[in-house]
Amino acid sequence: MIGSRSKMEKSPKVAVICEIKDKSCEEKLMGPNSELQADENMNEEQTVDNTKEASPMCEANVQNDSASSQYRYIQCGFTSEVYKIEVGNLPQFVHYGQLKKELTAKLKLKPHKIKILGNNVKFAFVTFRCEEDREEALKKLQGHRFKKRELKVKKANPIADPLVKKRNLHENNNEINKKQPKKEEPNIPVALREQNDFKCCPLLPIRESPVTTGYRNKCEFTVGRHVESSEITVGFRLSSYKAGCMFIGEPDQCVNIPKSMLQVVKVFQKYVQNSDKEPYNPETYEGFWRQLTVRNSSKGDILLIVVMHPQSLTQEQLDDEKQQLKSYFVSGPGQSCGVTSLYFLLYSKKQGSGSEPPSEHLWGKTYIEESILNINFQIGPEAFFQVNTKAAEVLYSTVAEFANLTPTTTLLDICCGTGTIGLSLAKYHLNSSSMAHVTKNWTLILMVGAPKKVKKVIGLECSAEAIGNARMNAQINDIHNVDFVCGKAEDVIHEVIEKAESSNIVAVVDPPRAGLQIKVIKTVRATTQIHHLIYVSCSPETALTNFVDLCRPASNNYRGDCFVPVIAIPVDLFPHTPHCELVIVFERKSCNT
Repeated sequence: MIGSRSKMEKSPKVAVICEIKDKSCEEKLMGPNSELQADENMNEEQTVDNTKEASPMCEANVQNDSASSQYRYIQCGFTSEVYKIEVGNLPQFVHYGQLKKELTAKLKLKPHKIKILGNNVKFAFVTFRCEEDREEALKKLQGHRFKKRELKVKKANPIADPLVKKRNLHENNNEINKKQPKKEEPNIPVALREQNDFKCCPLLPIRESPVTTGYRNKCEFTVGRHVESSEITVGFRLSSYKAGCMFIGEPDQCVNIPKSMLQVVKVFQKYVQNSDKEPYNPETYEGFWRQLTVRNSSKGDILLIVVMHPQSLTQEQLDDEKQQLKSYFVSGPGQSCGVTSLYFLLYSKKQGSGSEPPSEHLWGKTYIEESILNINFQIGPEAFFQVNTKAAEVLYSTVAEFANLTPTTTLLDICCGTGTIGLSLAKYHLNSSSMAHVTKNWTLILMVGAPKKVKKVIGLECSAEAIGNARMNAQINDIHNVDFVCGKAEDVIHEVIEKAESSNIVAVVDPPRAGLQIKVIKTVRATTQIHHLIYVSCSPETALTNFVDLCRPASNNYRGDCFVPVIAIPVDLFPHTPHCELVIVFERKSCNT
Protein backbone atom coordinates (compact mmCIF):
# COMPACT_ATOMS: atom_id res chain seq x y z
CA MET A 1 0.00 0.00 0.00
CA ILE A 2 1.18 3.49 -0.80
CA GLY A 3 1.25 5.83 2.15
CA SER A 4 2.42 9.41 2.50
CA ARG A 5 5.78 10.25 0.98
CA SER A 6 7.77 12.86 2.83
CA LYS A 7 10.97 12.26 0.84
CA MET A 8 10.80 12.04 -2.91
CA GLU A 9 13.98 10.02 -3.23
CA LYS A 10 12.30 7.11 -1.45
CA SER A 11 9.59 6.76 -4.09
CA PRO A 12 10.27 4.44 -7.05
CA LYS A 13 7.71 6.42 -9.04
CA VAL A 14 9.75 9.61 -8.78
CA ALA A 15 12.76 7.86 -10.26
CA VAL A 16 10.62 6.62 -13.14
CA ILE A 17 9.36 10.12 -13.90
CA CYS A 18 12.64 11.98 -13.42
CA GLU A 19 14.50 9.75 -15.85
CA ILE A 20 11.47 9.14 -18.08
CA LYS A 21 12.32 5.45 -18.01
CA ASP A 22 10.75 2.05 -17.46
CA LYS A 23 7.35 2.96 -18.92
CA SER A 24 6.60 -0.52 -20.14
CA CYS A 25 3.73 -1.03 -22.56
CA GLU A 26 3.01 -4.51 -21.21
CA GLU A 27 0.66 -3.53 -18.41
CA LYS A 28 -2.12 -6.04 -18.71
CA LEU A 29 -1.70 -7.21 -15.13
CA MET A 30 -1.41 -4.02 -13.07
CA GLY A 31 -0.79 -1.06 -15.38
CA PRO A 32 -3.05 1.77 -16.52
CA ASN A 33 -4.37 0.23 -19.73
CA SER A 34 -4.53 -2.96 -21.76
CA GLU A 35 -5.52 -3.78 -25.31
CA LEU A 36 -7.25 -6.68 -27.05
CA GLN A 37 -4.83 -6.31 -29.96
CA ALA A 38 -1.96 -7.63 -27.83
CA ASP A 39 -3.05 -11.12 -28.93
CA GLU A 40 -1.82 -10.48 -32.45
CA ASN A 41 0.96 -8.04 -31.62
CA MET A 42 3.75 -10.10 -33.13
CA ASN A 43 5.26 -6.99 -34.69
CA GLU A 44 5.15 -3.40 -33.53
CA GLU A 45 4.35 -2.08 -37.00
CA GLN A 46 2.39 1.08 -37.54
CA THR A 47 -0.66 -0.08 -39.50
CA VAL A 48 -1.92 2.16 -42.26
CA ASP A 49 -5.59 1.27 -41.77
CA ASN A 50 -5.32 0.41 -38.06
CA THR A 51 -5.85 -3.34 -38.56
CA LYS A 52 -3.60 -6.30 -37.84
CA GLU A 53 -4.31 -9.60 -39.47
CA ALA A 54 -2.94 -13.08 -39.73
CA SER A 55 -2.05 -15.05 -43.23
CA PRO A 56 -1.96 -17.54 -46.36
CA MET A 57 1.09 -18.53 -48.46
CA CYS A 58 4.68 -17.61 -48.20
CA GLU A 59 8.00 -17.30 -50.05
CA ALA A 60 9.47 -20.60 -51.26
CA ASN A 61 12.44 -20.34 -48.92
CA VAL A 62 10.29 -20.38 -45.78
CA GLN A 63 9.97 -23.80 -44.14
CA ASN A 64 6.46 -24.95 -43.08
CA ASP A 65 6.98 -28.69 -42.75
CA SER A 66 5.94 -29.18 -39.13
CA ALA A 67 3.18 -27.90 -36.87
CA SER A 68 5.82 -26.23 -34.71
CA SER A 69 7.27 -24.19 -37.58
CA GLN A 70 7.96 -20.56 -36.83
CA TYR A 71 6.06 -19.72 -40.03
CA ARG A 72 3.04 -21.92 -39.49
CA TYR A 73 0.85 -18.87 -38.84
CA ILE A 74 0.95 -17.83 -42.50
CA GLN A 75 -1.19 -20.85 -43.41
CA CYS A 76 -4.01 -19.94 -41.02
CA GLY A 77 -5.58 -17.05 -42.93
CA PHE A 78 -4.67 -13.68 -44.39
CA THR A 79 -1.48 -11.92 -43.31
CA SER A 80 0.27 -9.10 -45.11
CA GLU A 81 3.62 -10.57 -43.92
CA VAL A 82 3.52 -12.71 -47.07
CA TYR A 83 3.65 -9.60 -49.26
CA LYS A 84 6.48 -7.68 -47.61
CA ILE A 85 9.29 -5.56 -49.05
CA GLU A 86 12.36 -3.89 -47.59
CA VAL A 87 12.98 -0.26 -48.54
CA GLY A 88 16.57 0.88 -48.03
CA ASN A 89 18.63 4.09 -48.21
CA LEU A 90 15.93 6.17 -46.53
CA PRO A 91 16.69 9.72 -45.34
CA GLN A 92 18.09 9.70 -41.81
CA PHE A 93 15.32 11.77 -40.18
CA VAL A 94 12.30 10.43 -42.06
CA HIS A 95 9.30 9.49 -39.91
CA TYR A 96 6.26 7.30 -40.44
CA GLY A 97 3.92 10.04 -41.65
CA GLN A 98 6.33 11.29 -44.29
CA LEU A 99 6.97 7.83 -45.70
CA LYS A 100 3.29 6.95 -45.70
CA LYS A 101 2.48 10.17 -47.58
CA GLU A 102 5.19 9.45 -50.16
CA LEU A 103 3.88 5.94 -50.74
CA THR A 104 0.16 6.68 -50.81
CA ALA A 105 -0.29 10.28 -51.98
CA LYS A 106 2.60 10.60 -54.42
CA LEU A 107 3.21 7.07 -55.69
CA LYS A 108 -0.42 5.89 -55.31
CA LEU A 109 0.65 2.65 -53.62
CA LYS A 110 -1.49 0.65 -51.19
CA PRO A 111 0.65 -0.22 -48.14
CA HIS A 112 -0.92 -2.17 -45.29
CA LYS A 113 1.78 -1.78 -42.62
CA ILE A 114 4.87 0.40 -42.41
CA LYS A 115 7.71 -0.02 -39.93
CA ILE A 116 10.81 2.19 -39.99
CA LEU A 117 14.03 0.83 -38.43
CA GLY A 118 17.65 1.79 -38.08
CA ASN A 119 19.57 4.68 -36.53
CA ASN A 120 22.26 6.14 -38.79
CA VAL A 121 21.16 4.00 -41.75
CA LYS A 122 17.38 4.06 -42.09
CA PHE A 123 15.35 1.32 -43.76
CA ALA A 124 11.72 0.22 -43.59
CA PHE A 125 9.56 -2.86 -43.96
CA VAL A 126 6.32 -2.31 -45.88
CA THR A 127 3.62 -4.95 -46.31
CA PHE A 128 0.74 -5.16 -48.79
CA ARG A 129 -2.51 -7.06 -49.11
CA CYS A 130 -1.74 -8.93 -52.34
CA GLU A 131 1.10 -9.82 -54.71
CA GLU A 132 -0.10 -7.34 -57.33
CA ASP A 133 0.24 -4.43 -54.89
CA ARG A 134 3.72 -5.60 -53.87
CA GLU A 135 4.92 -5.93 -57.47
CA GLU A 136 3.64 -2.44 -58.26
CA ALA A 137 5.56 -1.09 -55.24
CA LEU A 138 8.78 -2.85 -56.29
CA LYS A 139 8.60 -1.25 -59.74
CA LYS A 140 7.79 2.26 -58.54
CA LEU A 141 10.16 2.39 -55.57
CA GLN A 142 13.31 0.97 -57.15
CA GLY A 143 15.50 4.02 -57.85
CA HIS A 144 12.78 6.47 -56.77
CA ARG A 145 14.26 9.70 -55.31
CA PHE A 146 12.88 10.59 -51.90
CA LYS A 147 14.33 13.63 -50.10
CA LYS A 148 17.47 13.52 -52.27
CA ARG A 149 17.96 9.80 -51.60
CA GLU A 150 17.70 7.07 -54.27
CA LEU A 151 15.70 4.26 -52.70
CA LYS A 152 16.69 0.61 -52.90
CA VAL A 153 13.99 -2.02 -52.61
CA LYS A 154 13.76 -5.81 -52.48
CA LYS A 155 11.38 -8.55 -51.36
CA ALA A 156 11.46 -9.51 -47.68
CA ASN A 157 10.50 -12.69 -45.86
CA PRO A 158 7.74 -12.89 -43.22
CA ILE A 159 8.73 -12.47 -39.61
CA ALA A 160 8.93 -15.62 -37.50
CA ASP A 161 6.13 -16.27 -35.03
CA PRO A 162 7.59 -14.86 -31.78
CA LEU A 163 5.80 -17.42 -29.61
CA VAL A 164 7.23 -20.39 -31.50
CA LYS A 165 10.60 -18.70 -31.76
CA LYS A 166 10.69 -18.17 -28.02
CA ARG A 167 9.54 -21.73 -27.45
CA ASN A 168 12.41 -23.05 -29.58
CA LEU A 169 14.86 -21.02 -27.50
CA HIS A 170 13.34 -22.01 -24.16
CA GLU A 171 11.79 -25.46 -24.08
CA ASN A 172 10.52 -24.78 -20.58
CA ASN A 173 7.60 -22.33 -20.92
CA ASN A 174 7.87 -21.40 -17.25
CA GLU A 175 11.15 -19.58 -17.89
CA ILE A 176 9.97 -16.50 -19.78
CA ASN A 177 12.41 -13.66 -20.06
CA LYS A 178 10.72 -10.32 -19.76
CA LYS A 179 11.83 -7.57 -22.07
CA GLN A 180 14.03 -5.08 -20.25
CA PRO A 181 13.45 -1.38 -20.85
CA LYS A 182 16.09 0.52 -22.76
CA LYS A 183 18.28 2.58 -20.50
CA GLU A 184 18.69 5.83 -22.37
CA GLU A 185 19.17 9.32 -21.12
CA PRO A 186 16.36 11.69 -22.15
CA ASN A 187 17.24 13.95 -25.05
CA ILE A 188 17.13 17.20 -23.05
CA PRO A 189 19.77 19.94 -23.43
CA VAL A 190 22.26 19.90 -20.55
CA ALA A 191 21.98 23.67 -20.07
CA LEU A 192 18.27 23.38 -19.27
CA ARG A 193 18.80 20.44 -16.93
CA GLU A 194 21.55 22.18 -14.95
CA GLN A 195 19.14 24.99 -14.06
CA ASN A 196 16.83 22.52 -12.29
CA ASP A 197 19.21 20.05 -10.67
CA PHE A 198 19.63 18.24 -14.02
CA LYS A 199 15.89 18.13 -14.71
CA CYS A 200 14.27 19.98 -17.61
CA CYS A 201 12.03 21.83 -15.09
CA PRO A 202 11.09 21.69 -11.38
CA LEU A 203 9.41 18.43 -10.38
CA LEU A 204 6.85 18.61 -7.57
CA PRO A 205 6.23 15.70 -5.18
CA ILE A 206 3.79 13.01 -6.25
CA ARG A 207 0.16 13.85 -5.56
CA GLU A 208 -1.31 10.75 -4.01
CA SER A 209 -4.43 8.83 -4.92
CA PRO A 210 -7.18 9.09 -2.28
CA VAL A 211 -7.72 5.32 -2.69
CA THR A 212 -5.06 2.66 -3.16
CA THR A 213 -7.06 -0.58 -3.31
CA GLY A 214 -9.91 -1.64 -5.56
CA TYR A 215 -9.65 1.59 -7.50
CA ARG A 216 -9.83 0.39 -11.12
CA ASN A 217 -13.14 1.13 -12.85
CA LYS A 218 -12.19 -0.72 -16.04
CA CYS A 219 -10.33 -3.97 -16.72
CA GLU A 220 -9.91 -6.19 -19.79
CA PHE A 221 -9.70 -9.86 -18.87
CA THR A 222 -8.39 -12.47 -21.30
CA VAL A 223 -9.94 -15.92 -21.72
CA GLY A 224 -7.42 -18.74 -21.96
CA ARG A 225 -5.80 -21.66 -20.15
CA HIS A 226 -4.51 -21.53 -16.59
CA VAL A 227 -0.74 -21.57 -16.24
CA GLU A 228 -0.75 -24.56 -13.87
CA SER A 229 -4.00 -26.51 -14.26
CA SER A 230 -4.66 -25.71 -17.96
CA GLU A 231 -8.30 -25.16 -17.03
CA ILE A 232 -10.31 -22.48 -18.85
CA THR A 233 -9.60 -19.28 -16.95
CA VAL A 234 -10.63 -15.65 -17.19
CA GLY A 235 -7.88 -13.34 -15.98
CA PHE A 236 -4.64 -11.74 -17.14
CA ARG A 237 -1.98 -13.09 -19.46
CA LEU A 238 1.25 -13.54 -17.51
CA SER A 239 3.37 -12.03 -20.26
CA SER A 240 3.04 -11.00 -23.88
CA TYR A 241 2.65 -13.24 -26.92
CA LYS A 242 5.90 -11.81 -28.23
CA ALA A 243 7.62 -12.97 -25.03
CA GLY A 244 6.36 -16.48 -25.71
CA CYS A 245 3.42 -16.67 -23.29
CA MET A 246 -0.25 -17.55 -23.71
CA PHE A 247 -1.03 -18.70 -20.16
CA ILE A 248 -3.55 -16.92 -17.94
CA GLY A 249 -3.43 -16.18 -14.23
CA GLU A 250 -6.46 -15.51 -12.04
CA PRO A 251 -6.82 -11.87 -10.89
CA ASP A 252 -7.87 -12.71 -7.31
CA GLN A 253 -4.68 -11.33 -5.74
CA CYS A 254 -4.70 -8.04 -7.68
CA VAL A 255 -5.43 -5.50 -4.94
CA ASN A 256 -6.28 -2.75 -7.43
CA ILE A 257 -9.36 -4.58 -8.75
CA PRO A 258 -12.65 -4.08 -6.84
CA LYS A 259 -14.45 -7.08 -5.39
CA SER A 260 -17.55 -6.47 -7.52
CA MET A 261 -15.41 -6.81 -10.66
CA LEU A 262 -13.74 -9.99 -9.40
CA GLN A 263 -17.19 -11.47 -8.76
CA VAL A 264 -18.21 -10.78 -12.36
CA VAL A 265 -15.04 -12.47 -13.61
CA LYS A 266 -15.72 -15.61 -11.58
CA VAL A 267 -19.32 -15.80 -12.77
CA PHE A 268 -18.35 -15.34 -16.42
CA GLN A 269 -15.58 -17.92 -16.02
CA LYS A 270 -18.20 -20.50 -14.99
CA TYR A 271 -20.26 -19.59 -18.06
CA VAL A 272 -17.28 -20.16 -20.37
CA GLN A 273 -16.26 -23.38 -18.63
CA ASN A 274 -19.78 -24.77 -19.13
CA SER A 275 -19.86 -23.63 -22.75
CA ASP A 276 -19.36 -26.00 -25.69
CA LYS A 277 -16.94 -23.48 -27.22
CA GLU A 278 -13.21 -23.34 -26.52
CA PRO A 279 -11.18 -20.21 -25.63
CA TYR A 280 -9.49 -18.50 -28.54
CA ASN A 281 -5.92 -19.62 -29.23
CA PRO A 282 -3.79 -16.79 -30.72
CA GLU A 283 -1.21 -19.27 -32.00
CA THR A 284 -3.55 -21.53 -33.99
CA TYR A 285 -6.34 -18.97 -34.53
CA GLU A 286 -8.83 -21.54 -33.27
CA GLY A 287 -11.45 -21.17 -30.55
CA PHE A 288 -14.09 -18.59 -29.72
CA TRP A 289 -13.97 -16.80 -26.33
CA ARG A 290 -11.43 -13.99 -26.33
CA GLN A 291 -12.02 -11.33 -23.71
CA LEU A 292 -14.30 -9.83 -21.08
CA THR A 293 -14.23 -6.07 -20.52
CA VAL A 294 -15.76 -4.84 -17.26
CA ARG A 295 -16.53 -1.21 -16.42
CA ASN A 296 -18.08 -0.14 -13.13
CA SER A 297 -18.89 3.10 -11.32
CA SER A 298 -19.34 4.44 -7.81
CA LYS A 299 -23.07 4.68 -8.55
CA GLY A 300 -23.36 0.88 -8.78
CA ASP A 301 -23.34 0.47 -12.56
CA ILE A 302 -21.58 -2.54 -14.10
CA LEU A 303 -21.09 -2.74 -17.88
CA LEU A 304 -19.83 -5.88 -19.63
CA ILE A 305 -18.45 -6.38 -23.13
CA VAL A 306 -18.14 -10.06 -24.06
CA VAL A 307 -15.72 -10.55 -26.96
CA MET A 308 -15.90 -13.62 -29.19
CA HIS A 309 -14.27 -14.84 -32.40
CA PRO A 310 -17.12 -15.99 -34.68
CA GLN A 311 -15.06 -18.60 -36.59
CA SER A 312 -17.59 -20.35 -38.89
CA LEU A 313 -20.67 -19.91 -36.69
CA THR A 314 -23.88 -19.08 -38.52
CA GLN A 315 -25.92 -16.04 -37.66
CA GLU A 316 -28.49 -18.28 -36.04
CA GLN A 317 -25.84 -19.85 -33.80
CA LEU A 318 -24.49 -16.41 -32.87
CA ASP A 319 -28.00 -15.18 -32.02
CA ASP A 320 -28.51 -18.24 -29.84
CA GLU A 321 -25.24 -17.57 -27.96
CA LYS A 322 -26.19 -13.94 -27.40
CA GLN A 323 -29.56 -15.00 -26.01
CA GLN A 324 -27.85 -17.45 -23.64
CA LEU A 325 -25.52 -14.72 -22.40
CA LYS A 326 -28.43 -12.36 -21.83
CA SER A 327 -30.44 -14.96 -19.92
CA TYR A 328 -27.40 -15.92 -17.83
CA PHE A 329 -26.78 -12.37 -16.56
CA VAL A 330 -30.39 -11.13 -16.45
CA SER A 331 -32.24 -14.04 -14.89
CA GLY A 332 -29.67 -16.83 -14.43
CA PRO A 333 -26.65 -17.42 -12.16
CA GLY A 334 -25.06 -14.16 -13.33
CA GLN A 335 -27.94 -12.10 -11.97
CA SER A 336 -26.18 -11.87 -8.58
CA CYS A 337 -23.47 -9.66 -10.14
CA GLY A 338 -25.87 -6.75 -10.63
CA VAL A 339 -24.91 -6.14 -14.26
CA THR A 340 -26.67 -3.04 -15.63
CA SER A 341 -25.37 -3.08 -19.24
CA LEU A 342 -24.46 -6.02 -21.49
CA TYR A 343 -22.65 -5.78 -24.83
CA PHE A 344 -21.42 -8.38 -27.32
CA LEU A 345 -18.51 -7.91 -29.74
CA LEU A 346 -17.39 -10.11 -32.62
CA TYR A 347 -13.64 -9.75 -33.07
CA SER A 348 -12.23 -11.94 -35.82
CA LYS A 349 -9.36 -10.24 -37.69
CA LYS A 350 -9.78 -12.97 -40.29
CA GLN A 351 -10.43 -10.86 -43.33
CA GLY A 352 -7.91 -8.82 -45.21
CA SER A 353 -9.93 -5.62 -45.32
CA GLY A 354 -12.44 -3.69 -43.35
CA SER A 355 -12.67 -3.04 -39.61
CA GLU A 356 -14.30 -4.94 -36.81
CA PRO A 357 -17.98 -4.14 -36.21
CA PRO A 358 -18.95 -2.08 -33.16
CA SER A 359 -20.11 -3.78 -30.01
CA GLU A 360 -23.77 -4.81 -30.00
CA HIS A 361 -25.99 -3.77 -27.11
CA LEU A 362 -27.82 -6.82 -25.74
CA TRP A 363 -29.49 -5.58 -22.57
CA GLY A 364 -29.77 -2.79 -20.00
CA LYS A 365 -28.55 0.79 -20.14
CA THR A 366 -26.28 1.86 -22.98
CA TYR A 367 -23.85 3.57 -20.58
CA ILE A 368 -22.66 3.76 -16.99
CA GLU A 369 -22.93 6.88 -14.85
CA GLU A 370 -20.10 8.40 -12.83
CA SER A 371 -19.47 11.65 -10.99
CA ILE A 372 -16.23 13.66 -10.90
CA LEU A 373 -15.97 16.98 -9.05
CA ASN A 374 -19.77 17.16 -8.74
CA ILE A 375 -20.27 16.75 -12.48
CA ASN A 376 -22.22 13.73 -13.72
CA PHE A 377 -20.90 11.77 -16.70
CA GLN A 378 -22.44 9.14 -18.96
CA ILE A 379 -19.76 6.77 -20.25
CA GLY A 380 -20.30 4.46 -23.23
CA PRO A 381 -18.70 1.02 -23.61
CA GLU A 382 -15.74 2.21 -25.70
CA ALA A 383 -15.32 5.77 -24.40
CA PHE A 384 -12.09 6.72 -22.64
CA PHE A 385 -12.32 7.46 -18.93
CA GLN A 386 -9.55 7.52 -16.34
CA VAL A 387 -9.36 4.13 -14.60
CA ASN A 388 -9.07 5.64 -11.10
CA THR A 389 -12.04 7.96 -10.52
CA LYS A 390 -10.93 9.47 -7.21
CA ALA A 391 -7.38 10.07 -8.42
CA ALA A 392 -8.82 11.60 -11.61
CA GLU A 393 -10.32 14.31 -9.41
CA VAL A 394 -6.81 15.04 -8.13
CA LEU A 395 -5.53 15.08 -11.73
CA TYR A 396 -8.19 17.48 -13.05
CA SER A 397 -7.81 19.71 -10.02
CA THR A 398 -4.09 19.88 -10.74
CA VAL A 399 -4.77 20.83 -14.36
CA ALA A 400 -7.15 23.57 -13.18
CA GLU A 401 -4.58 24.85 -10.70
CA PHE A 402 -1.92 25.43 -13.33
CA ALA A 403 -4.09 26.38 -16.32
CA ASN A 404 -4.01 30.15 -15.64
CA LEU A 405 -7.63 30.53 -16.77
CA THR A 406 -9.44 33.87 -16.95
CA PRO A 407 -13.00 34.90 -17.94
CA THR A 408 -11.64 35.72 -21.42
CA THR A 409 -9.87 32.38 -21.93
CA THR A 410 -10.82 29.88 -24.60
CA LEU A 411 -9.82 26.42 -23.42
CA LEU A 412 -8.80 24.04 -26.21
CA ASP A 413 -9.23 20.47 -24.93
CA ILE A 414 -7.37 18.17 -27.35
CA CYS A 415 -8.20 14.45 -27.08
CA CYS A 416 -11.12 15.35 -24.82
CA GLY A 417 -12.68 11.88 -24.54
CA THR A 418 -16.05 12.16 -22.80
CA GLY A 419 -15.30 15.79 -21.92
CA THR A 420 -14.18 15.26 -18.33
CA ILE A 421 -11.38 17.85 -18.25
CA GLY A 422 -13.12 20.46 -20.41
CA LEU A 423 -16.45 20.24 -18.60
CA SER A 424 -14.75 20.41 -15.20
CA LEU A 425 -12.93 23.60 -16.17
CA ALA A 426 -15.95 25.07 -18.00
CA LYS A 427 -18.15 25.10 -14.92
CA TYR A 428 -15.87 25.46 -11.94
CA HIS A 429 -12.80 27.39 -10.92
CA LEU A 430 -10.27 27.56 -8.10
CA ASN A 431 -10.25 30.39 -5.62
CA SER A 432 -6.96 31.71 -4.34
CA SER A 433 -7.31 30.13 -0.92
CA SER A 434 -7.92 26.69 -2.40
CA MET A 435 -4.94 27.04 -4.68
CA ALA A 436 -2.66 28.05 -1.82
CA HIS A 437 -3.89 25.08 0.19
CA VAL A 438 -3.22 22.68 -2.65
CA THR A 439 0.22 24.10 -3.40
CA LYS A 440 1.24 23.69 0.21
CA ASN A 441 -0.30 20.34 1.06
CA TRP A 442 -0.80 18.65 -2.34
CA THR A 443 -4.31 17.56 -1.49
CA LEU A 444 -7.53 17.29 -3.45
CA ILE A 445 -9.39 20.42 -4.51
CA LEU A 446 -13.18 20.25 -4.67
CA MET A 447 -14.27 22.84 -7.22
CA VAL A 448 -17.85 23.57 -6.17
CA GLY A 449 -20.39 26.34 -6.33
CA ALA A 450 -18.40 28.79 -8.42
CA PRO A 451 -19.38 30.57 -11.65
CA LYS A 452 -17.78 29.67 -14.95
CA LYS A 453 -14.12 30.60 -15.18
CA VAL A 454 -13.54 30.45 -18.94
CA LYS A 455 -15.31 32.08 -21.85
CA LYS A 456 -15.50 28.90 -23.93
CA VAL A 457 -14.28 25.31 -24.01
CA ILE A 458 -13.69 23.55 -27.32
CA GLY A 459 -13.03 19.82 -27.20
CA LEU A 460 -11.94 17.50 -29.99
CA GLU A 461 -11.86 13.72 -30.08
CA CYS A 462 -11.66 11.05 -32.80
CA SER A 463 -14.22 8.73 -31.16
CA ALA A 464 -17.77 9.52 -32.30
CA GLU A 465 -19.12 7.64 -29.29
CA ALA A 466 -17.02 9.72 -26.89
CA ILE A 467 -18.10 12.97 -28.57
CA GLY A 468 -21.74 11.90 -28.24
CA ASN A 469 -21.13 11.21 -24.55
CA ALA A 470 -19.40 14.58 -24.12
CA ARG A 471 -22.30 16.49 -25.65
CA MET A 472 -24.77 14.57 -23.53
CA ASN A 473 -22.67 15.23 -20.43
CA ALA A 474 -22.68 18.95 -21.15
CA GLN A 475 -26.46 18.86 -21.54
CA ILE A 476 -27.23 16.93 -18.35
CA ASN A 477 -24.93 19.23 -16.35
CA ASP A 478 -26.45 22.39 -17.89
CA ILE A 479 -23.09 23.57 -19.24
CA HIS A 480 -23.49 25.73 -22.35
CA ASN A 481 -20.09 27.39 -22.92
CA VAL A 482 -18.69 24.24 -24.58
CA ASP A 483 -18.42 22.87 -28.10
CA PHE A 484 -17.23 19.39 -29.09
CA VAL A 485 -15.82 18.46 -32.51
CA CYS A 486 -15.43 14.88 -33.76
CA GLY A 487 -12.33 13.99 -35.79
CA LYS A 488 -8.63 13.25 -35.55
CA ALA A 489 -6.84 16.13 -33.84
CA GLU A 490 -4.42 16.54 -36.76
CA ASP A 491 -7.33 16.86 -39.21
CA VAL A 492 -9.72 19.21 -37.39
CA ILE A 493 -7.48 21.39 -35.25
CA HIS A 494 -7.43 24.22 -37.82
CA GLU A 495 -11.23 24.29 -37.81
CA VAL A 496 -11.22 24.25 -34.01
CA ILE A 497 -8.75 27.15 -33.73
CA GLU A 498 -11.04 29.27 -35.90
CA LYS A 499 -13.89 28.74 -33.41
CA ALA A 500 -11.92 30.31 -30.57
CA GLU A 501 -13.74 33.39 -29.30
CA SER A 502 -10.72 35.13 -27.81
CA SER A 503 -7.05 35.70 -28.51
CA ASN A 504 -6.15 34.06 -25.20
CA ILE A 505 -6.15 30.29 -25.82
CA VAL A 506 -5.01 27.75 -23.25
CA ALA A 507 -4.51 24.26 -24.65
CA VAL A 508 -4.86 21.06 -22.61
CA VAL A 509 -3.76 17.86 -24.28
CA ASP A 510 -4.46 14.41 -22.85
CA PRO A 511 -3.43 12.17 -25.77
CA PRO A 512 -3.20 8.37 -26.06
CA ARG A 513 -0.04 6.59 -24.94
CA ALA A 514 1.82 7.30 -28.21
CA GLY A 515 1.34 11.05 -27.86
CA LEU A 516 0.15 13.62 -30.41
CA GLN A 517 0.66 13.43 -34.16
CA ILE A 518 3.43 15.70 -35.41
CA LYS A 519 0.87 17.73 -37.41
CA VAL A 520 -0.92 18.67 -34.19
CA ILE A 521 2.32 19.70 -32.50
CA LYS A 522 3.23 21.91 -35.46
CA THR A 523 -0.23 23.48 -35.53
CA VAL A 524 -0.14 24.22 -31.80
CA ARG A 525 3.26 25.86 -32.19
CA ALA A 526 2.12 27.92 -35.19
CA THR A 527 -0.99 29.16 -33.34
CA THR A 528 0.43 32.27 -31.69
CA GLN A 529 -2.68 32.75 -29.54
CA ILE A 530 -1.70 29.69 -27.49
CA HIS A 531 0.68 30.93 -24.81
CA HIS A 532 0.01 28.23 -22.23
CA LEU A 533 -0.06 24.46 -22.80
CA ILE A 534 -0.72 21.71 -20.28
CA TYR A 535 0.33 18.24 -21.39
CA VAL A 536 -1.14 15.27 -19.49
CA SER A 537 0.84 12.12 -20.25
CA CYS A 538 0.31 8.54 -19.09
CA SER A 539 3.61 7.56 -20.74
CA PRO A 540 6.27 10.30 -20.62
CA GLU A 541 8.80 8.02 -22.32
CA THR A 542 6.71 7.55 -25.47
CA ALA A 543 5.60 11.22 -25.43
CA LEU A 544 9.20 12.45 -25.24
CA THR A 545 9.26 13.22 -28.96
CA ASN A 546 6.31 15.57 -28.44
CA PHE A 547 8.17 17.37 -25.65
CA VAL A 548 11.27 17.81 -27.80
CA ASP A 549 9.25 19.09 -30.79
CA LEU A 550 7.46 21.62 -28.60
CA CYS A 551 10.79 22.92 -27.30
CA ARG A 552 12.99 22.83 -30.42
CA PRO A 553 13.97 26.23 -31.93
CA ALA A 554 11.70 27.86 -34.50
CA SER A 555 12.39 26.91 -38.14
CA ASN A 556 10.60 26.63 -41.47
CA ASN A 557 9.37 23.21 -40.36
CA TYR A 558 8.44 24.26 -36.81
CA ARG A 559 6.95 27.72 -37.06
CA GLY A 560 6.11 29.81 -34.03
CA ASP A 561 8.10 30.54 -30.92
CA CYS A 562 9.01 27.41 -29.01
CA PHE A 563 7.53 26.31 -25.70
CA VAL A 564 9.55 25.66 -22.55
CA PRO A 565 8.59 23.36 -19.65
CA VAL A 566 8.08 25.34 -16.45
CA ILE A 567 6.88 22.71 -13.95
CA ALA A 568 5.98 19.01 -13.80
CA ILE A 569 3.52 17.41 -11.40
CA PRO A 570 3.15 13.61 -11.11
CA VAL A 571 -0.24 12.28 -10.00
CA ASP A 572 -0.52 8.73 -8.70
CA LEU A 573 -3.40 7.30 -10.72
CA PHE A 574 -2.06 3.76 -10.50
CA PRO A 575 -1.19 2.74 -6.91
CA HIS A 576 0.81 -0.47 -6.50
CA THR A 577 2.48 0.07 -9.88
CA PRO A 578 5.54 2.13 -10.93
CA HIS A 579 3.37 4.28 -13.20
CA CYS A 580 2.15 7.84 -12.74
CA GLU A 581 0.20 10.34 -14.78
CA LEU A 582 2.48 13.29 -15.45
CA VAL A 583 1.24 16.86 -15.88
CA ILE A 584 3.78 19.15 -17.58
CA VAL A 585 3.10 22.87 -17.91
CA PHE A 586 4.60 24.53 -21.01
CA GLU A 587 4.77 28.25 -21.77
CA ARG A 588 5.86 30.14 -24.84
CA LYS A 589 9.49 31.12 -24.55
CA SER A 590 8.55 34.73 -25.36
CA CYS A 591 6.02 34.71 -22.50
CA ASN A 592 8.18 32.87 -19.98
CA THR A 593 9.95 35.03 -17.41
